[in-house]
Amino acid sequence: MQSEFCDKTAALQLGAVMIGKGIIMKSIRKVLYGTAAGAAALSMMFSGFTWAEDFTPVPPAELDSESEGEDGKEKEEINVQDKVTKGLENAVKIDFKNGTIASADAQDPESGYSLADQVLEINDKGTYVLSGEFAGKIRVKAGKKDEVILVLAGLNVQNETGEALEIKKAKSVIIYTEVGTDNCLISGVKTEIVDNTLKDETDATAGTSQNAEDDDPAYEEDPSENASADEGAESGASGAAVTAKTDLILAGEGTLTVGGYINNGISAADDLTADSGSVIIEAVNNGIKCKKDITISGGSLSIISGNDGVKAERAAREEIPETVDETTGEVLTEAVEARDARGTIEIRGGSLNVESFGDGLQANVALEINGGEVNITTKGDIPESGDSFGGPGDSFGRQSSDDSSVSSKAVKSGGTLDITGGIIVIDSADDALHSADILTISGGTITLSSGDDGIHSDKQADITGGDIDILKSYEGIEANQINVSGGDIYLIASDDGFNANGGSSFGPPGSSGGNNSSTEMPNLNISGGNIYVNAAGDGLDSNGNITVTGGYTVVDGPENSANGALDSGMENGGKLTVNGGLIFAGGASGMAESFEESSAQNSFVVTLPVYYGKGAEIAVRDASGNVLFEHTAGSRGNSIVFSCPELKTDETYTLVISEYEMEITLTKTATAVKVSSDGTVTETTGGSFGGPGGGQAPQGMPGGGRPGGNQGNNSSEPVTRIQEAAEDAPQPGDMPEPPQPGKTQEGEAPAK
Repeated sequence: MQSEFCDKTAALQLGAVMIGKGIIMKSIRKVLYGTAAGAAALSMMFSGFTWAEDFTPVPPAELDSESEGEDGKEKEEINVQDKVTKGLENAVKIDFKNGTIASADAQDPESGYSLADQVLEINDKGTYVLSGEFAGKIRVKAGKKDEVILVLAGLNVQNETGEALEIKKAKSVIIYTEVGTDNCLISGVKTEIVDNTLKDETDATAGTSQNAEDDDPAYEEDPSENASADEGAESGASGAAVTAKTDLILAGEGTLTVGGYINNGISAADDLTADSGSVIIEAVNNGIKCKKDITISGGSLSIISGNDGVKAERAAREEIPETVDETTGEVLTEAVEARDARGTIEIRGGSLNVESFGDGLQANVALEINGGEVNITTKGDIPESGDSFGGPGDSFGRQSSDDSSVSSKAVKSGGTLDITGGIIVIDSADDALHSADILTISGGTITLSSGDDGIHSDKQADITGGDIDILKSYEGIEANQINVSGGDIYLIASDDGFNANGGSSFGPPGSSGGNNSSTEMPNLNISGGNIYVNAAGDGLDSNGNITVTGGYTVVDGPENSANGALDSGMENGGKLTVNGGLIFAGGASGMAESFEESSAQNSFVVTLPVYYGKGAEIAVRDASGNVLFEHTAGSRGNSIVFSCPELKTDETYTLVISEYEMEITLTKTATAVKVSSDGTVTETTGGSFGGPGGGQAPQGMPGGGRPGGNQGNNSSEPVTRIQEAAEDAPQPGDMPEPPQPGKTQEGEAPAK
């Protein structure tokens, strides 16, 4: 059994596979190669190290739980190391050999455990050191107030028909892996992990279903002292490799491999904490399913799952009174007590690596990431999308979201989502970060690739800090209310960069509002931060208002005239206003929009007769030659909108596009000009939906043409210079992506 399931190199082999997929188990690497203890652990793993009589665990990080329990009382502070060290002073040692225990204590009622019918039952509090190989089940059924510590010192357990470890009753259980040891808890027979998100409840091939955990005996509430409700589910066929009805803590300095080849990897009815050590989980369904709260504070946790990676979820329940036969007084149905929804995930530290077909992380109530390293890959189906000019679904061909469809989001919260720190790397088929309530980012280093939204909130997204790179997305950041006051954001989108949507009340049915049905006027507010957007659709889009009061924003917008670099919801009474900060927005002129004359800060919009090219060097200088802005264009365009605090009414500024230069005199708060094919600069009334000057130069006009088409015969020097900038510019794929605003390619801040 050990050679098949728990070879000593299994953890390293799995790590190598995950590294090859870009999921780097950094904390394991640091433990193995970066410390003296790690070097010793590595040496012991390859030298047949076994548990020694004078074993003393290496101190892990302390766990200090300050959250409140279901009864509103503050949970007891738990120091894992102190408990384990003290428990080892009087530990019971159980060594499996040839499927049995090499000790007469198994038959002693005072020993705290018994062995019968291939079930080792631990029925008393204390610390138990377990080693050896066992084909069967370990069950913990102690007193309701008993604390149990299981020290795994080279333990390999496989149960082909049910749980390898079943924790039925205790106050709490700590699973602690001894330094340098490999341990396995396996349910079922090892199988390939495939997409299990659409299996029905009768699918015998997978032995599980998407909803099978709802019938898992580990999830049934246990109000009785004797837990008699469990006795009818001995097979555990719908369970997991590890089931727990108590608080469960994973800790240690060794490695634990959990194989959930029947259903889930770990199923917990109460709170679950990953404190230290290395835990590797494979599961045909969910990697970890918890009915209450999950905390990851240290160690390394790696999961490959056919459904969700880590799930914390318990639905709310209304009170149901008992029913009584009016004639006989017989109770027909028992009363059911009301209960609140539960399910939170908090990541404080450590390393979490998830590869799943369903959601990577899913929390029913709230999800927080405050530290650690999080790497998530979801492999479900990418949401369908059409081209940028219509088709079934929304105005860009994307299918409207369906609540019944499979979810393959990376980080999903049914309530709030709060990120204050950590290193997060995501490659997701669906939304990378998703919240049904308020989403807040105030810190951390975040790198996202998404088949749908990079960042999505059904209500409000607040970004006050952090370093955010959205390298691929359909829409970059989407919510009804979007507020950016800090942080560095680099965003690439195949449709809209930012989208302040409004659902059915603010926009046509099926528009890119998804399931958001908010009746509040959508708002995109930028008051700070460094923002770069490269979008094939609208750059900054709102079905209501767009308000810029600060920050440094650069938009390389669409090359097609069906979209605009800036697009407010004027049809809904929305406004495009700039009252501070610097903003540059370039792109096609067909839907170009200028800032409101009522803005507190001056701006200008320029419409060109031909497209400048990707890679064109664009700059704005004042009359003294001071450079107010410079940028290498990340897309082609023939419209430029610009505003910064230095712009003054009745002063003249120079717009530079590679070798071409033109002067613009600001005659009012929002000045709009167009350049004709002979180089003449004419002031216009400005506006939107067609833009100043009516868009691109007509085909056939000298220097005119459409994107990607024939540019015509140039007879004008200004047009020639703009066209030469387009022709000489590096073509798509020939140049690196534009640097983040506020940073050069080398990472140093340029002059602004």
